Amino acid sequence: QNVVADVWKDGARNANNKKSTRNTLLKTNKSFAPGLKTCKICKSKLHQPGAYCIECAFLKGICTMCGVQIADLKFDKRRLDGP
Repeated sequence: QNVVADVWKDGARNANNKKSTRNTLLKTNKSFAPGLKTCKICKSKLHQPGAYCIECAFLKGICTMCGVQIADLKFDKRRLDGP
């Protein structure tokens, strides 16, 4: 058995082209500054990127980043003050 290296051709996927292998999302340099954004519901300061704080998102059953409903709360009684 002879192992032959792939011959490079234009448009080959195995080429070491640095432009195509970079993650373009990392190039934007948008960093999160903790404490600058506030929760849309309770107006408390956020310490991670998103629109809602952890407590409000848990009580409403929504995503902290985008606010999409992720939990069905029909038969659920969520409270922070305990039972």
